[in-house]
This record gives sequence, C-alpha cells and structure tokens, in this order.
Amino acid sequence: MPVLKSLSFTVVPKTAGDPTGMRRAKFIEKLEEQKLLLADPGYVRTVQRTAEVDGVKQAVVRKQRVKPWRKIIRCHFRKTAGFPLTDQGRGFQF
Repeated sequence: MPVLKSLSFTVVPKTAGDPTGMRRAKFIEKLEEQKLLLADPGYVRTVQRTAEVDGVKQAVVRKQRVKPWRKIIRCHFRKTAGFPLTDQGRGFQF
C-alpha cells in the first residue's frame, strides 16, 4: 500500500468556539425535544445538575417538563400583535 504512505495528516481546526454553530446545535436539540413531545405528550426532559447535599456536592437528576412551542408562540403573538390568531386568509391556524 504505497499510496497510504504518501498521504500526509493535518490538524482539523476546532469548531467549538463558533457561536453560530453552538446556537444551531442548541436549536436542533430544542427541535428534537419538540419532535419527542409530539410523539409522546407526557415527555419529560431529565437534567443533571450538581447540588450540595449534606455538605457534599452530588449529581442530582431533575425532571423538567417541556412546553409545546405552539402554546408559547400563541401567547407571544397575542401580546405583541394584540389581535386574535384565527386569520383564515393568511393561514394562521394555532
């Protein structure tokens, strides 16, 4: 395999410091949660945090409810626009 010996290796640049990439990854995680919430309305996210219990830091698992985005969008739209959401002409059906 003389072809493999002729190849050279390079260092791959780090993408961990890219703020746009981090925002996109976080948004994709949230979309995946919404997808799981559509499949199972009782879906609960588990979050692991460290907390001090009896003077010792321990990992604590906490369950957190996920809200559907359609309800959040409806509330925000009513507060900012100030009119009902049933606009048949433009296709809003919340």
